[in-house]
Amino acid sequence: MFAKEAVRLHETSLLFWLAVPMLPPMTKKSATLDSIVQRAGDLYSLPAVAMQVLELTDNPKVDTAALKRCIENDPAMTTRILRVVNSSLFGLSREVGDLNQALAMLGIKPLKLLVLGFSLPEGLFAGRQRNQLDHYWRHTLTKAVAAREISQTLWDRPGDEAFLAGLLADIGMLVLLNDLGEAYSRFLERVEQERVDLEILETKALGFSHTIVSAQVLDHWGLPKALVEAIAVPKSIMRLTSLSPAEAALPQILHMAGLLTQVVAQDRLRLLPELLEAGDNYCGMTRDQLTALVEALPEKIEQLADVLALDLPARLNYRDVLARAHKQLAEVAFHAATDLYQRQQADEQPYQRLLEETRSLADEAELVTRKVQRAATAAVPAPQTPIAAAVQQSSVKPAANAALLGSSTPDHDPGLSGRVRQAVADSRMRRCELSLLLVEIDRFEEWMAARGPQGAELLARLLHAACQSVDQADKTVLQTGEAQFWLLLPECDRRLAVQFGRELVHRMRDLSRACGTSSTPKITLSVGAATVAIPPKNFPPDDLIESAERCLYGAQSCGGNSVKSIEIY
Repeated sequence: MFAKEAVRLHETSLLFWLAVPMLPPMTKKSATLDSIVQRAGDLYSLPAVAMQVLELTDNPKVDTAALKRCIENDPAMTTRILRVVNSSLFGLSREVGDLNQALAMLGIKPLKLLVLGFSLPEGLFAGRQRNQLDHYWRHTLTKAVAAREISQTLWDRPGDEAFLAGLLADIGMLVLLNDLGEAYSRFLERVEQERVDLEILETKALGFSHTIVSAQVLDHWGLPKALVEAIAVPKSIMRLTSLSPAEAALPQILHMAGLLTQVVAQDRLRLLPELLEAGDNYCGMTRDQLTALVEALPEKIEQLADVLALDLPARLNYRDVLARAHKQLAEVAFHAATDLYQRQQADEQPYQRLLEETRSLADEAELVTRKVQRAATAAVPAPQTPIAAAVQQSSVKPAANAALLGSSTPDHDPGLSGRVRQAVADSRMRRCELSLLLVEIDRFEEWMAARGPQGAELLARLLHAACQSVDQADKTVLQTGEAQFWLLLPECDRRLAVQFGRELVHRMRDLSRACGTSSTPKITLSVGAATVAIPPKNFPPDDLIESAERCLYGAQSCGGNSVKSIEIY
């Protein structure tokens, strides 16, 4: 029951998903990202022990004796591994005295992951200020321990891979600190003070986030492909629930661990609704399970900090933080629907205050890149690995299609059919699917009569915000009437288009439950979806529009809260 309440309150408060619309990235994002990753690859490499472990374990028939000898060459690493496997993090039934026992009791893969997790290049931490490292390690250790606990308790699977993913997911933050210097340091301080989303602002400034940098650097080092891809995939409930079960587990665990870390370690209480929604969708997490999870974190985080010889800031009472978050969530229910738009604007204010900071960060990144390019007069670009290419494709794309993204004004207004024509041509060139969603509020005139023009305008704004939150790269949202919107979705097949449509119906239905009264018409939504798989040459864009309109009419004929779809061949 609490999960449904959380979803409703999450929608009602418009926190996180609807709070900040995506802004177009820098047009030079790709060059900047490649330059930063290349410099990181040149400056930092895994220690010799970690590289040798990767080489040994890459063979299906691992030589355990050689692996043991390799690790024993680093006494500090050996000690660190034995200390962590004997801590409550692993909960082994008896104490492990040497690496032979560790290999026997843990197995090859967990030991390999521990070695990699404890082998970050020392240069990444050199010259960093205490407050920067405090922020980084508090966030990183909490995420690593949370990922391990979530994997074991909620997924009932070994937590070693999740632990490593949590430990390495944010090394891009250190790379950017070293690469962009004081500009990024000031930026981090402001983000922490305002308690806003770091990755949203990084994407606004640079066109990519520090997690994309993390994934590409880890790929450069040769870490496991599944781990790299789990870090790189965009973290949204809709995107992660669309993955196959085999692909979804690790990214979902990492998403929940990241949300939990922001709630309890960074006091971002407003993310609790999304955490509850993610837990309910991914693994059926209950409120009691979340509380038990949070209570187990502090002791294990301190043990891990001790293993890594870290002196963290004063211990936070995570249970009290969670209790405050639940209290705030309950209070949201008392806000009337007429407050929603004003609350949305209030949520955006911290981001607006940081816009100037993001611009200076973008300027600094471009300046550093230009300096390096001038210095490297005869530089030959390093070949891009397949995973790095995939990571780049999964991030926000360069604004090559700026008109479709709404990021610039074309020479002339091509009209709605012109926008579809552009999208069709672009999808044919990229050889990808294209979907068009027509979304319309049913009986909008009744709502206007009951709530007046202001109430009707508010409802349209909420639907627009919901459409903007659809997690699909290069989407275009167009308002085509008082209560109708078009969504152009490149690289979106019919199945995913229907899923997006159902999610919009679900959001508006929950909003109706939260803010409706006996005298207010229910808010229902109809969605028509048309998809063309790789538009053929001379494909008429009007066919896509007419097909979506027919599906919309079919959905409306069902009485609302319905999605109808068709695929054009």
